[in-house]
Amino acid sequence: MNGSRTQPALRGHGRRAGPRSGPRWLCLIAAALSLAGSCGGRRKVIDPVFPDGGLLRDAEPLGQPAIARLAGLYSFPRVAPRLRGPVVAHDAPGTLSLFGAPDSAMAILRAGCLDGGARLVMEGVWRLPREATVGLIRLFVGPEATARALCAGDAASLEGVDLASTTLEFATGEDADVPTDALVATWQRARKDPEGRFLFGAHRGACRTIDDCGVSENSVASIRRAEAFGASFVEIDVRRTLDGVPILYHDDTFTPRLSSGTYCHGPVAEFGFAHVRALCTLKYGEPVPTLDEALAAAIDDTTLRGAWLDVKTVDSIEPAVAASKRFGAAAAAKGRRFVVVVGMGTQELVDAFVALGPPDVPCLVELEPADVRAAGCAWWGPRWTRGPMTADVGALQAEGRGVVYWSLDESEYIDAFLTLGHPNALLSDRPGLVRQRFEVLDVPLPAEVTP
Repeated sequence: MNGSRTQPALRGHGRRAGPRSGPRWLCLIAAALSLAGSCGGRRKVIDPVFPDGGLLRDAEPLGQPAIARLAGLYSFPRVAPRLRGPVVAHDAPGTLSLFGAPDSAMAILRAGCLDGGARLVMEGVWRLPREATVGLIRLFVGPEATARALCAGDAASLEGVDLASTTLEFATGEDADVPTDALVATWQRARKDPEGRFLFGAHRGACRTIDDCGVSENSVASIRRAEAFGASFVEIDVRRTLDGVPILYHDDTFTPRLSSGTYCHGPVAEFGFAHVRALCTLKYGEPVPTLDEALAAAIDDTTLRGAWLDVKTVDSIEPAVAASKRFGAAAAAKGRRFVVVVGMGTQELVDAFVALGPPDVPCLVELEPADVRAAGCAWWGPRWTRGPMTADVGALQAEGRGVVYWSLDESEYIDAFLTLGHPNALLSDRPGLVRQRFEVLDVPLPAEVTP
């Protein structure tokens, strides 16, 4: 999303929103915007690695069903130095991720079995994205009976795992230091939403380029990593090149903020696609992807539920609609539950979408509820600075539509919008933090939306 976009109609929402739209709410917004602009002086972050491949070098990789069995909420008997809890354990293909709060603490681990399945070890990297702090993490799953059952991996063994007695025995370290700070997390309960009715959106992929997570925003690599960062869908930005190829890029101009290349400067719309590929790379060296490449990777290489196409220009509406149809059909043919939603943030984009005829693709409008209805869309995407707008949210949900606020990164604001607005989804640069807050708070499950 374009964080600098001026909302077209704020009139009246302050009156309906009541006290939360008054001075306190405005002060919270001002504080958040101040935090968002205070990232100067961040050090460059490089993920550390275990010497000689760590213990996983000689381990038998753990199967995905066993990793999924460990998903849930865990608690610590004392304050954890880095992953303050409760901590959500979230399974993604090949990884188990841990998400804490309130500082967006997270860890991404891979798992393997040692000593013939008697020990189950996980190793990876923990990070505090806001502070650009990282380190190594290693944990063992206990007791031994649980480790053996998970390593056996068959359905009967997994069903017999006693989750109530399961523990995660941690050791963490700073930067590349070998982990030594030890603590134990214990199983608390299963996830409240195993069917995934609430959706967690990753803003421009797994993380923003400025977060130094090892991949660039709006890259194929970032889409592939989004699930490990807590997402169930991705939001990506769509523009067209001079010769009509839809690509992923947020800004309207190639600059060193998001891309590299001696001659990679100037309006995106003035570059032919061959020139984009020849002259430009993203900040971590990835090619600027086409929309087709991005959606193909999301369908073939992830288990994500969908993609929100944040269409940036009027001439990108038609190819975005075509891509939604084509890749929606491709996902269905593969038996994948994957939806490509065409998103529109200006009246000009909505008009161009409506001009194509009756909507036959999933769509989202960021303007007013009336605009969502007029465009025939199932989704409303209001910007968070407008407040929760609870009455409008409830009215749209009563019609079978869904609401996704964008983009919320601080736990205080995530909590407010979850508890006051009761949306169907949140879009965030920290989808793992949203997962943690959703699990901890008493938030009712929304009805599932059919695009």
